[in-house]
Amino acid sequence: MPKIKVPKERRKLITPEVMGGMINRAKTRKDKAVLVFYYIFGTRVSEAFTITKSDMWIYGDILYVKIKRSKTKGTFPKIDTLRAKTTTPFIHYLIAHWSEVQEGRLFDYGENSNTFRNKVWKLVKSVNPDAWVHIFRHTRNDAFRRKGYTAAQRMAWFGWVDPKTADKSYSHPSEKEIEQMGGDIE
Repeated sequence: MPKIKVPKERRKLITPEVMGGMINRAKTRKDKAVLVFYYIFGTRVSEAFTITKSDMWIYGDILYVKIKRSKTKGTFPKIDTLRAKTTTPFIHYLIAHWSEVQEGRLFDYGENSNTFRNKVWKLVKSVNPDAWVHIFRHTRNDAFRRKGYTAAQRMAWFGWVDPKTADKSYSHPSEKEIEQMGGDIE
């Protein structure tokens, strides 16, 4: 039987082990927090630019983040307040940075969004030359898909309008998942 190849995109998803290495190579608390933010929430780069100290809070064992969607096309409901358990792997880096910021933007790398994008892009490349910022969205969507979240739920989380985006563009089945296909047909 021929070997089924895993798509290139699947091989580039950020695993927890890879993420740990990226965090270890990041130089500052803010850099570590930015990486963790994208890893946990999978937002667009521009959506993190406007987050302020007051847009993030902890209630009980949940960290909440209010984001401003950069793409508002369509009428499909979008979640504007994302959340994650405070026990989520790596989240302590984000919480530590948030705790130290006095006021203003949480991830202040420059005066405008283009400077921010460039700094974040350079940060990701400096800790993992094979990664790019957008891969965090793919990684988070794939994690949600594996946990059984529907395309509609993922559309709301990521602010997507088209269901094809959740299942076609951002899904990366593993080699094991691909090999198991058809094994249960009677």
